[in-house]
Amino acid sequence: MLRLHAICLCLLMAIPASARADDSVNLPVLRIGMVESHPAMADPLKIRSIEDAYERALDIPVEIIRFPDLAALVDAHASARIEYAMHTALSFATTAGICDCVVPLRRPVGLDGVEGFRAALLLKTGIEAKSARIAYSSRSSLSGWILPNEAMVSGALEIGETIEAGSTGKAIATLASGEVDGVIAWLPIGRDDSNDPLPARVFGGDYASGLEAVGDLRVAWLSDPVYHGPHAVLRSLPVDLVEKLDIFLDALPQGRPALFDVLEPYQSGGYKPATGMDYQALERLAMGLRESVPPGAGSQP
Repeated sequence: MLRLHAICLCLLMAIPASARADDSVNLPVLRIGMVESHPAMADPLKIRSIEDAYERALDIPVEIIRFPDLAALVDAHASARIEYAMHTALSFATTAGICDCVVPLRRPVGLDGVEGFRAALLLKTGIEAKSARIAYSSRSSLSGWILPNEAMVSGALEIGETIEAGSTGKAIATLASGEVDGVIAWLPIGRDDSNDPLPARVFGGDYASGLEAVGDLRVAWLSDPVYHGPHAVLRSLPVDLVEKLDIFLDALPQGRPALFDVLEPYQSGGYKPATGMDYQALERLAMGLRESVPPGAGSQP
């Protein structure tokens, strides 16, 4: 579920501008970075199962390196203290913006085909955005505030007034009560739901009943897509090792489904090839946010 795929924006507050990856990597061991909050990190047996699976696939020693947060993970990857990382979309974009030293390999997909989301502005019929009062969840939300705010700052979106409701449920309640004219939402991408009514699609359908009570709504604006975060490696890794990693990840969902569930506890649909273009739209956002994001901010679209 997208709501469970939290993107910790505190990483944007502490990345040294001088962090750069080395031009070459000596690989006596492949170091894989994972954040402490990943569910597997609480179980030493799961950590060892991950290391063992990569070692067998690559025929080199593998070590999982723990990081307290995404800021530390980004810093370590950008400075080549790890060769491989399991990133969020924004942490990968931040790393790529710092050093252009990382390449995404694969990104996970939900069991229902969901690959990510777009932030969306929902408006009541007959209301124009530039004169509307719009509710959003919180300033820590990537979909609820950070993406639409960037669009407002850049001039791509004009809204009359914004109101922070504190949560998605409260934002929808203010819309249903008539206090506001619209709400900032998100729409999943990759799922075939084009024939479903709008309330069943926004927020992944979790607030359908509340939105149905509002009446007719329309999508007045959409952000660029934000894909699930990728598994990524340093550009300097040997080509043959990268090819082995590609083969390993492609075979994992069917060949070792239990291990796939350990690595991807929130997505169950396998992997798709990832490219730098998937996250390019977030690079500018990530760099601009480094000075302005509130400490501890995160995203739960």
